[in-house]
Amino acid sequence: MDFVQRSTQDKFEFYRRGQRWDQAARLQFLFQRAVPNPNPDDTNDLARAAALQQTRDARVASGAQRYPNRGGGIADYRPVTDLERRQNINELIQLMWDHRDTLKFSRTLGWGGMSLATLWLWRDPATGRQRPAVLKNALGDGARRHSNRVALNNERQRLRLLARAKHIVQRFRVADFIGAFAAAGIDDRLGVWLEWARKGDLDGLLSAVAEAVRAAQAGERRFTRNWDGDADFLPPLVVWQIFDCLAKACIAMTYPPRLQAWPAQDSAWQENGNPLREVIPPFPLAPHNMKANIIHFDLDPSNVFISGTDNDHQDVSRFQVADFGLAETLQATRRAGDTGPLAPNRLPFSQAEQFTPDWDRVNLRSDPFTDGMTGLDQNPNHVAANYGPWSNIFQVGQIMWCCITLLKPNKAPIPQPMPTAPGPVAARPRTYGADVLDQAYTDRYGQELCELVARCMMHTPADRPTLNELQAQLNALRPIGPVAPRTRAWVRKYFRDAPAARAKLVDFDFRPQFDPATGVRNRLYYRNPRDANDHPTRLFTPFR
Repeated sequence: MDFVQRSTQDKFEFYRRGQRWDQAARLQFLFQRAVPNPNPDDTNDLARAAALQQTRDARVASGAQRYPNRGGGIADYRPVTDLERRQNINELIQLMWDHRDTLKFSRTLGWGGMSLATLWLWRDPATGRQRPAVLKNALGDGARRHSNRVALNNERQRLRLLARAKHIVQRFRVADFIGAFAAAGIDDRLGVWLEWARKGDLDGLLSAVAEAVRAAQAGERRFTRNWDGDADFLPPLVVWQIFDCLAKACIAMTYPPRLQAWPAQDSAWQENGNPLREVIPPFPLAPHNMKANIIHFDLDPSNVFISGTDNDHQDVSRFQVADFGLAETLQATRRAGDTGPLAPNRLPFSQAEQFTPDWDRVNLRSDPFTDGMTGLDQNPNHVAANYGPWSNIFQVGQIMWCCITLLKPNKAPIPQPMPTAPGPVAARPRTYGADVLDQAYTDRYGQELCELVARCMMHTPADRPTLNELQAQLNALRPIGPVAPRTRAWVRKYFRDAPAARAKLVDFDFRPQFDPATGVRNRLYYRNPRDANDHPTRLFTPFR
């Protein structure tokens, strides 16, 4: 545990300074690192912030900090080991064999460090109806695979709490669609089944927009009378919609809608049913108002998905938060005895509660709670490990910062004095989003909205807006009047449906194959369903 504490503190020190951290290169030093650190970084050091800002400005000018072009195809995802391939192929083969009359594989959506996401088409044998669904199953090998399965089980439980929340990607309940007998308990094992967001994720949207803006600024394409060099930036209405949807998701994580049933205490609405309103209860301390206080910890553009329109989102699609594998309740983060940030770091989308220099003041084999620098009473003036609803708000601020600037988050978080705060500069509260108040952004999106984003990224939780304040200010900032023609054109250009699940559907042929070593067994092949004479030729794999 001593090594874990030293390496974690060392990693975050490098992060705060914008330097690349390599464990192998730092290994010898880690065993000698002083804990606590006698010279920790100072969040209030204006000279240090100015130096970081100068480096950041040079990166922006060179284009190095532009929001990355994600490209396309699964070749861009991380390499997968042979063992990972074999384990997941076997899992999916067994799944398709068990449900061969009701389930078809469509395509792979992608994978990351924890899970593989694949698209499937379920068919109700009684009615013939078909519905697409996404399956997340664990990657990794050995202990890592086990921990990733635990994370998926954790995600399933969090999604049960968040059932019927409109701005949370919902579980796809197989038993409700094909019946409990046919589903055979699949909803609670293997992985997590989710509703499919056909329009992709916010990361892909920002990647496409940033590339279009780059091409326009470089003069690589022609403009028309209705589409000039500024037309590709996210319109103010779209930025407001993203912000409002994420704020409502934060409210849902704190006050899950289905837990606000009343008047009986400990009652809850059923998991199934129409979406419920995501609102802050007027009397939060009333017995029937259940507060879950879920902290997401992994909230970034790749975990924000674009859904369809509805009565509340008629002009711009709805945005939903997903991926709760790392999520914890507030109570679970108040654990004394831990030796580092109480959640895996998600650089560069960490929270101030994780990377604050206060961690360097923690004694060896101790924690901020034991050392008295952070109280267990949710005092918002404390920072280190002081997770709460304000932690989700911080990461929402980071996402909105990316939407407005079309840049990657600052490689070293820069604690600048809040430009619009009163008083002497040195005494102003620090924010990591001061750049969003540059005139180029305030002219496009308005001073008040940009200031709200910067406030969400304040270093100290007490300086960030509360959920009540955030929603009230967003309500006041909602763009009024009819939707501009250019905004409608932008939405048509960038909010595109992915190909339907059935458009790329592959068929499977389970046929007995004689193997001298093992006898007759079923092997899975696939063939193009559009050509009945196309015989199976290749073994199935989702990793292509």
